[in-house]
Amino acid sequence: MEANTAGRGGRLQPIMMSSLQSLREKLQAASVDFQKVQVDLSNAVEARQRLDAQLSENELVKKEFAVLTPENIIYKQIGPVLVKQDQADAKSTVDTRLDFIRGEMYVL
Repeated sequence: MEANTAGRGGRLQPIMMSSLQSLREKLQAASVDFQKVQVDLSNAVEARQRLDAQLSENELVKKEFAVLTPENIIYKQIGPVLVKQDQADAKSTVDTRLDFIRGEMYVL
């Protein structure tokens, strides 16, 4: 009986080794795919954090605009220069930015 078991084990061993190799290759491929997903998730989280910061900043600006009087002057920074800007244009620009940021957040 021992001879039959050893003989059978000898024939099964190459099949088991082949199966193990196949499993090892599948595991390696799954690991690579998982790492790609982790990178994608990390990039999405970073993008979301940037958008959250931009949203907060623009909402704060919108609240500040709400308390302005018509006599208040708004300046827009363009490079190192401050340029006078119409209040209606400035408010419209902030509203447009808010819409854009919210749209980008929805996509993520």
